[in-house]
Amino acid sequence: MIIGYEHTPPQIPLNVVIRGFEILAKNVMNLNITSRIEHSRIGLIHSVHQQLTVFAYEVLGCRNE
Repeated sequence: MIIGYEHTPPQIPLNVVIRGFEILAKNVMNLNITSRIEHSRIGLIHSVHQQLTVFAYEVLGCRNE
């Protein structure tokens, strides 16, 4: 599970970092992970962390090369 905070609207989109994680997990670490599950909350009262997105995956194992 990855928890990310950002401005509303995002100044630096989290999707770039999340996609990088997925590439590393699958292609470098050889992990077999499920498709991304994503849930967001907006309207947080913090001046910088105005919205929250949780990204989750199930790790099904490690692929052999």
